[in-house]
Amino acid sequence: MVNTHSFLKKGEAEMYGVAGQQRVPDTFLRDLTVDLPTLTEQRRITKFLDAETAHIDRLLEFRSAQLNLLAEHERAMLDRSFQKTQSGALTRLKYLFSVRPRYGVLVPAFVDDGVPFIRVNDLLDLEGRADGLRNIPSELSAQYPRSIVQPGDLLMSVVGTLGRTAIAPASLAGANIARAVCSMRFMPDVEVQLVEAWIGTSSFRKQALVATSTDTAQPTLGMEDLGNFSLTWPSDPQERKHLVREIVRIQGSMRQLSDKLERQKSVLTERRQALITAAVTGQIDVATASGRGIEE
Repeated sequence: MVNTHSFLKKGEAEMYGVAGQQRVPDTFLRDLTVDLPTLTEQRRITKFLDAETAHIDRLLEFRSAQLNLLAEHERAMLDRSFQKTQSGALTRLKYLFSVRPRYGVLVPAFVDDGVPFIRVNDLLDLEGRADGLRNIPSELSAQYPRSIVQPGDLLMSVVGTLGRTAIAPASLAGANIARAVCSMRFMPDVEVQLVEAWIGTSSFRKQALVATSTDTAQPTLGMEDLGNFSLTWPSDPQERKHLVREIVRIQGSMRQLSDKLERQKSVLTERRQALITAAVTGQIDVATASGRGIEE
């Protein structure tokens, strides 16, 4: 919504009755003067922008494709890491739990001061978003005691987007989770980071697809099904520690590459918008700015 105070003189917002609603009055838009280029210049600008934005859009598509390939490569590397373990044996996930996994709050209500509430999108950067989480009433959270978060719990999205994960940091002890998130708590000798890495493998994806294949609306992973998933779990504690180190190395390397590609996408997007702004406001001469065949 446009901020009317940037257009109207002091006091005119109140005169037009838009001080609270922040809307531009009809008379302002009707009387607004716009510098319109000649038809020839408009066509030149259009050709310039068509050529330049198409080039940028192709680069953005390439970067998105590279990100997808990078994710597939990381998954393949994780697959190999679990498959090559010497002491690995197929194990039901439920045998690693200390308590059964659980869903969170079904229908939240938000308040300014209450219990931090973790939703699916928060799992993308849980530690970074910890201070900015929405809050639910403590009375509501108390109705869902089994999903109150403890440090080290593995949180995972189980509705819609499956398999988005985060390990609960100490700063979120006592928080609660949404219905679309489940909380998994493991035995003391289980490396939670190793389980989180396994959720990024093809093995988890295939089992999740089978478990949710009959869902007609959106995929919803049941807790009983989740507990019966099988993973290759090394029985040797030293091998598990070695596997954790290997996975940290793989994920760190992939994250560096992914961050670079995401930064390039951001720069390209900003460049696209800046180019459009510069072209339509006359900040650049479109007749000489590009050699992509857009001249008259």
